[in-house]
Amino acid sequence: APSGVDEAKYYYFVLKTGAIFVDNVENVSSDNPYINVIAAREENKDRAEFSEVVKAYQTKEVAKILLETRKGAQLPVFKYQ
Repeated sequence: APSGVDEAKYYYFVLKTGAIFVDNVENVSSDNPYINVIAAREENKDRAEFSEVVKAYQTKEVAKILLETRKGAQLPVFKYQ
C-alpha cells in the first residue's frame, strides 16, 4: 500500500475493483501537477460506450463531488451545466 494509506482499505479496494493503482486520498492537496483524462485509441474514438462514459462523468454532480471531496487535488476542468 502507498505510504499514508490504510493498508486494509487499500487492498480491499484493489481486490474488489481489480484496480492496478490507487491514489493516496488520505492526504490530498492542491500541489498535484497531474491531470486525469479519459482517452481512447484513435480507432475507438467514435464508440458509443466511450461517449457515454464521458457524458456520465462530465456532469455538475461529478464536479460537485470532486470539489467537495478532493480538497483541491482534483478539479473539474470540463464544461458542465
